Amino acid sequence: MEQRLSPDEQRALLVQLGKLVRAHRADAERPAVVDFRQVGKHVEIEGHNSATPDELADLFGRLRQGMYTEERGTWLQARFTLVPDGSFDFDFALDDDPVWTDPPEAAAYPAELGEFWVGLDEYLGLVVLCAQRCFGFCFLVMRDCRWVETEWLLSD
Repeated sequence: MEQRLSPDEQRALLVQLGKLVRAHRADAERPAVVDFRQVGKHVEIEGHNSATPDELADLFGRLRQGMYTEERGTWLQARFTLVPDGSFDFDFALDDDPVWTDPPEAAAYPAELGEFWVGLDEYLGLVVLCAQRCFGFCFLVMRDCRWVETEWLLSD
């Protein structure tokens, strides 16, 4: 896990995102919007009035990693909007499962917990999300309050 980004470092990445979106927007007179969704290794990126080069997905991924906290985890979806005057908005959702274009495999949710450990309340929320995606049972193996396997079995 990379070091958590300071607010200034987060803003610098957002400015990089904005410059990249500006360089790839189709019509400078309309807002350009990029939606990013990730759980585990499953990534979706969608542009509206903007192309979505690999570098854009990489910046979103770095920002997502840098915004991680152990108490809350990190977000699964975000939207970057660049308006014609050059200002931008960045919105993200910590608690909602994204509306996927191509739903991730059930294994993506335990992989998410393995990379972005969260406190018990958030952990239980991700387990519920995963349970909704699994066919059959989801089992969780935890040792010393850390994720250790992608096969799930709740142990004492």
